[in-house]
Amino acid sequence: MISVLALAGIALVGGGAYWYLGREAPKVLPPINPIPVVEVDPEPVDQTRKNEVVIPVKHEVSTSEEIRKLSTEEILKVTILHDIRSKPYGRQLAAEGLLASGDLAGAKDQVSKMGANGGLYAVEPLAMMAEWQLNAGDKAGAEASLKEAVALAPKLPEVGRSPLDAAVVLAATLVRFDRSPEAVSLLGRYEQAEREERGSLSLTWRSSLDRGTFDAARESSLSHLELCGRPLWVATSIHLCRHGQWDHALAWARSAPDQVTQDAALAACAGMLASKQAVKADPALDAKLKTAIEGAGLAAKVRMHVAVAEVRLLAGDKGVTAATVTDIEQLLASTTIPPRAEAPDAKAIYDSKGIPFAGFPHPAPGTSLGLAFADIADLQMKLGDTAGGWATLAKAMEMLRSVSPSPGLAQHLVDQCNDNGEVVKNQLNTALKLGGDGAKKLRALSQYRGQCEVILKLANDRFAIQQALLRRSIRYGLLKEVWQFAQEMEQVEMNRQEPYRSKSKVLVDLFYTSRSVGNEEFAKQLWTEFSGDEHQAVTQGEVPIGTLGASSSVVRAGDFRKAAEMLKPAYVKVLCDRHLLDQQVLKQASELATKSIVSSYSYIERLADPPIREDAIRMVAGLSIRLGKGPELWKLMEADRELPSTDKAAAYLGFLEAIQATTGK
Repeated sequence: MISVLALAGIALVGGGAYWYLGREAPKVLPPINPIPVVEVDPEPVDQTRKNEVVIPVKHEVSTSEEIRKLSTEEILKVTILHDIRSKPYGRQLAAEGLLASGDLAGAKDQVSKMGANGGLYAVEPLAMMAEWQLNAGDKAGAEASLKEAVALAPKLPEVGRSPLDAAVVLAATLVRFDRSPEAVSLLGRYEQAEREERGSLSLTWRSSLDRGTFDAARESSLSHLELCGRPLWVATSIHLCRHGQWDHALAWARSAPDQVTQDAALAACAGMLASKQAVKADPALDAKLKTAIEGAGLAAKVRMHVAVAEVRLLAGDKGVTAATVTDIEQLLASTTIPPRAEAPDAKAIYDSKGIPFAGFPHPAPGTSLGLAFADIADLQMKLGDTAGGWATLAKAMEMLRSVSPSPGLAQHLVDQCNDNGEVVKNQLNTALKLGGDGAKKLRALSQYRGQCEVILKLANDRFAIQQALLRRSIRYGLLKEVWQFAQEMEQVEMNRQEPYRSKSKVLVDLFYTSRSVGNEEFAKQLWTEFSGDEHQAVTQGEVPIGTLGASSSVVRAGDFRKAAEMLKPAYVKVLCDRHLLDQQVLKQASELATKSIVSSYSYIERLADPPIREDAIRMVAGLSIRLGKGPELWKLMEADRELPSTDKAAAYLGFLEAIQATTGK
């Protein structure tokens, strides 16, 4: 901004100097014959009137209906301007905005103008058109739109979050057409992405739109969404619920490829039903919710009850209390936590080739029960009982330890194969009675190592969940408890070790969270107690963990623009996960908006990365409608002469989506 004004100023000054110094001497013009003047009697002067400049009063937008009408008009104007970031993307925003306002023909027209190279932007609006047409009873039209979307789906890129969003909407539409195998295949294409931060981000994004909260901070706090197995599968269930497809959503949830995802998806359905009930009581939906919970397995039942309680709590229901937690805990009262899993001997490990999970029991049941305990712990902490939540979390940890050997022991087994192969070969020679045959010993070592790596994967999978639970505890302020726990679990015997200090990022989160909440004394204590390797890990975690923590600290201090500007260097780091940054940006933007639309807007307008800035303003536009502050945000945008056209289009879409969600039109 400063540089643009400076250049403009230079141009004006330079132009003025040129005119003054280089102009010619004025020429003498010939005399003009005077025109006869006809004198008239002047009107009497009104001495009581003042000389005033009358400026027409500009109409201020004050209602959601005005915002809806103007957004529908303006989104068509701005998406064809020269500064739109991507013309096909602009068409996508316009198409989805028109659909939200009920203009199917207009949406079709926008899609038709995307061009051959813009096909990837058409998948999501085409799938939405098919849903719109199904809802309107036009099955033939819906089939045509779906056919076009499916044909374009292979063009969806393999990177970024937006293709995951499109895949979720298309998968849900396929399910409604009883084409679930195609939906499974579509989501299977992004199975690896679901293990990354962008899978979690897509779930948060889609959930904030489909649940109509437009609040990333709220959605990311739901325990069943944070630890859910396959995020896109769960997001598809939520999207089906958005359109009232309860039976399809529940059936899809139950058909998930693993129990963790099944239970989380069922919990998401329960949360959606509870959300509907919170807006307007419906006996039929209440009966459907009770039936779904009664028919679920134990872990799913618990997670569904917690999901309902969380949604009610976030809606301001004061009926969610410690008594609610006690009632849910009773479901697990008779559950006996199995002893922790131990690694078998060398021969059993060698013989486990071809046996699922290297001969250990299927990890899903124990993992799901562990997450059920963790969900209860999270609800306790949300209600302010952090001590009770921490105690319940210990039960979750114990349940998770029953599904696989400790990651410390599993890593030791693999390291032995790699670093002390001869020793291991001799052990196998004795255990398998190989008679000292060198070739047999080498083959045995290879097979044994492979099975040790299977065990290590099982251990690391459960260890990843344990780390997530500790990071969740850090958010609730249990800094000292997490540090003490991490120390203890690396000082126990090998077969119990959980390497939070040497093999995880928990300590990085712990250090930077301490600083971001202003607990510098504890951060200094940690630094003095960290080892050299831990110092190095913390230093390497400066971007993005430290940057995010510092930005959060500046937000709390009230400097919203600086907080946004601090993130710019992180977005240009080659090895930085931008989706982790995006998640935090959306959470900060929504948290600020619930307190002050002006603060949130100050934060958003300073974000340097265009895609996340557009997403943030779209989400906050929707949230402003839900909070009854749409006119306030509209006024800020109208006064901002530097707001890019793509940002405007995204905001108009957010307004329209939220108005549709709140009015049902």
